[in-house]
Amino acid sequence: MRRAMVVGIGLLVVLAGCGEPETVDIVTAAAETSAATDCGTEVLDQGARLSDRGAACFLDAVTAGDPATLEVTYPTTEGDPITQVFRNLESGGIQVQTDSTKDRLGSGEVETQVCTGPSRSSFALTFEECH
Repeated sequence: MRRAMVVGIGLLVVLAGCGEPETVDIVTAAAETSAATDCGTEVLDQGARLSDRGAACFLDAVTAGDPATLEVTYPTTEGDPITQVFRNLESGGIQVQTDSTKDRLGSGEVETQVCTGPSRSSFALTFEECH
């Protein structure tokens, strides 16, 4: 009886796999950036601001709904570099990845947020909301 039950359960498992395959599309930021507009990589000096070209490129892509990336490295007050990578995602929102691993007095972590409502500030980019 036990053997018949095991064979029966095995047959059910095999038959269950004979239906239409289910597919799940997984879209990552890395996949979306392959076709993204590259708005540049900027390394700013102490007190410098994001270039008008880089900001305009990224904000124009956001307005058009096109994928785009912009990388900005700026120094802390102590001179340690912090790098932010902004990615406008076709799936909606802007991924902001902040790398503070070289900041001796900071968190020492890489933080990723999804933000909305970008605008040009006097220094770089700001957002209405991030989570």
